[in-house]
Amino acid sequence: DTRKHFIMRVSAFMVPANKVIKCSEWDPISTCLELVLEHKISAVLVMGKDKPAGIVTKTDLVSAYSKGISSHQRISLIMATELHRVLDTDTRDSAAGLFDRNGHHHALVFDKEDQFVGLISAWDIAAGSLILQEAGGRVTDMEGKEYSLRTRSLVASNGKVHDALLDVLQNEASLQTLTLSEK
Repeated sequence: DTRKHFIMRVSAFMVPANKVIKCSEWDPISTCLELVLEHKISAVLVMGKDKPAGIVTKTDLVSAYSKGISSHQRISLIMATELHRVLDTDTRDSAAGLFDRNGHHHALVFDKEDQFVGLISAWDIAAGSLILQEAGGRVTDMEGKEYSLRTRSLVASNGKVHDALLDVLQNEASLQTLTLSEK
């Protein structure tokens, strides 16, 4: 299957665990707010004793402020504890599907030994296509429709060979369908 050569794995675009900005569940909200502002990020991972315990996003911080929650309160008061997980070997498409189904924008990345290895966001997925397009490349779905965050099977190229690449992939998909229907 030619398409297997074009699959992007989560490990290719995740933020590695050693670069993820973290705070302790015992830290005050103000510490998390300072980290978001200092690092210009959308979320901070909240660590328990030895593992991730929650996540705090900019939205959580704004919500806490609007509810009058003191910035001196512990971050655990406002953190989300429903943490979505993906494997580092999962595809970009499966991660995007998780975000789409659950309405969340962040997921923890684990390896096959169940070790925390990174963090991804919906924007990490979208960034690759934006960079490619800014460089003159092209990103579409398998039918040639323009890329969106809801695109599940994408084709990316330098732009010059895009239509030819789509033809090859679509012809192979047609041949596979024909072969499967004959069995």
